[in-house]
Amino acid sequence: MEIREDLKFSTVHVRQQNGDDLGEQNQRYSRRTSMRADALQTGDLSLVLMKPEVSDSENYTCTIRRFGKELEQIHVLLRVLGVCRHGSL
Repeated sequence: MEIREDLKFSTVHVRQQNGDDLGEQNQRYSRRTSMRADALQTGDLSLVLMKPEVSDSENYTCTIRRFGKELEQIHVLLRVLGVCRHGSL
């Protein structure tokens, strides 16, 4: 997997039992990610990326941990083919 040079922190989003932990979130994703408040209780670990840009296209890894132990890793390829700007329709 390629590490992007422009990512000081590679973290896109972290969800803990007590809520989001965005202290080491990469600034490119600031205020653009969200997860359900009950994500850990329901198991719905969907991540929403708002206002996707073509530059967001890359491989992402979702790592699931419990008590610091890695349980699972899922790799996702995101391709943003174009962006619809408000008023362009």
